Parts: sequence; C-alpha cells; structure tokens
Amino acid sequence: MKKPNRELYFKGIKLWNMPVPTIEKEIRELWEEVNTVVNEGIKLEYKTRGDKTVEINNLPKMNFNGVAHIRPKARNGADKVTLPDGQQITKQCYWLNSSYIASVVANNVNE
Repeated sequence: MKKPNRELYFKGIKLWNMPVPTIEKEIRELWEEVNTVVNEGIKLEYKTRGDKTVEINNLPKMNFNGVAHIRPKARNGADKVTLPDGQQITKQCYWLNSSYIASVVANNVNE
C-alpha cells in the first residue's frame, strides 16, 4: 500500500557483507542446485498468461532456501542465450530474496 503523503528522508548508510556462514550454506546450496539442473538439463515450458506467453524453467525459485534464487534478467522475452543442448532460454541471474534483504535492512536499522 502506497502512502502518498509520507515524508522521505535519508537516515544514513551502512556497509554490509553477507555473513560467511550464509555464503557457505545457502549460497553454496543454490550454486550446487543450479549446476545440477544445468548438467541434467534445464526443462523449459511455455505457458499462456493472458495475452502473453511466459517461459517456465526448473531453476531454483524464490522459495528454494529463503536467501537467493534464479530469475530472468533479460531486457525482454527475446533476450535469450543458447544452452549446451541447443535450447534457447531467457537470460537468467542470481537474485537475493526480497524477504532476506528486508531482514538485513531491519536488523541494520535496529543496530
């Protein structure tokens, strides 16, 4: 819900590094799962949603581990790369989950 009359302010800045245990566990698990899926073959499906066709794949989604996931990063649906098996997939990248970022920000605000 947007609050049109809220006043914006700059409270400050804080540098942050992802904790090493998170990198060694959740980020490593994501990386390993992506490698497994790529090595076993990415499964692509195309589904119609309204007047658009969307590409669905079996790469880890936001619910994978609560920290990070894979999602498209392409300019549009035509921005694709060729997989080793010849399939065309929309460009993908690693993303931190919004809930994880929110918890990091909330913890840093309270410090």
